[in-house]
Amino acid sequence: MFKEFSIWAFILIIIISSSNTAAIGRELTGRSTSDFIKPGDITAETSLALAGDRARHVLYIIDDLYKLYITHTAGKYARDTETFSSIAITQEVFKMMEEKGWHKARFLSISKQPLNPESSIKDDFERDALKAIVSGEALYERFYFDVEGNDYLRAVTSVSMTTKKCAVCHTDKKIGDLIGAISYIFPLEKYLQ
Repeated sequence: MFKEFSIWAFILIIIISSSNTAAIGRELTGRSTSDFIKPGDITAETSLALAGDRARHVLYIIDDLYKLYITHTAGKYARDTETFSSIAITQEVFKMMEEKGWHKARFLSISKQPLNPESSIKDDFERDALKAIVSGEALYERFYFDVEGNDYLRAVTSVSMTTKKCAVCHTDKKIGDLIGAISYIFPLEKYLQ
């Protein structure tokens, strides 16, 4: 029951955050989000660049939200590795967001031999990104397209230990240490409208 409540609470936070995005844009720029792209009056290249900027903005919000959620739930509920895992709950949220078509996200291990094989490096992008993250970068991002012509923002962000409760699972780390990363894939098609 707690697990379901946490997932639905997290989804509610995302919905509230998403509904405030337009208001945030108006506060910062004096314009509404509908002012950014008007059909027919800019080139496809400019449109794609603006979609990339929108996706990047959402990435920053979602990344903060996930990390705040993980930290909050671990800090409040973590007792031991058997009864609670904020990572497992967050992975379920990642899956739900992917099913909705918003983005793909997954945890990446900084270990050469991760305990969870699903958090291993999957491609050259993630390999390059982890090198940058381990070297001290907080964010590594690139725009990609696939053979079908789909455009994506790919990003990897660092995850550091922020509370003593993280040590329930990360026993060899101290506050401030890098404990992993999150890999994202945002389809730019969502941000062209």
